[in-house]
Amino acid sequence: MTSLAERRHRAVVTAVDLVDAARHLARQAADLRARSTALRTAARRDTAPPWFTVRGFVDGRPAIARWSPGVIDADRDIARRAGAAIAARSRFVDGDGAPYAAASWDGPPLAVLLAVMRAFGEVTAVDFDSSLFEEERAAR
Repeated sequence: MTSLAERRHRAVVTAVDLVDAARHLARQAADLRARSTALRTAARRDTAPPWFTVRGFVDGRPAIARWSPGVIDADRDIARRAGAAIAARSRFVDGDGAPYAAASWDGPPLAVLLAVMRAFGEVTAVDFDSSLFEEERAAR
């Protein structure tokens, strides 16, 4: 019969091995998501370039979203979260607390950008076309 200390030691060794395996699988999943994103991007090359691209993290996982009028190309988590904000009729306010825009998929571009950014847990980069601001200026 094994002692309690021996069983504890084996349990700790097993736990460490499982944590290492989980980390490895998480890295593989992140790599597969990145490759999937690259393949989607390559498949879209013949379409118009996005008006904006947002990169960041959702629940600690890398995520990306691209938008051009009428077309959203986003990770499933981003689309789901942004869709929930839109369905809830989330509103954005300016620095003075005045209503600025409502979350939307179809318009004005800054409202879509804000809805998509809200869907991320952490935004690390935003790339946008200058026409995003031209349309906003024209609307004011």
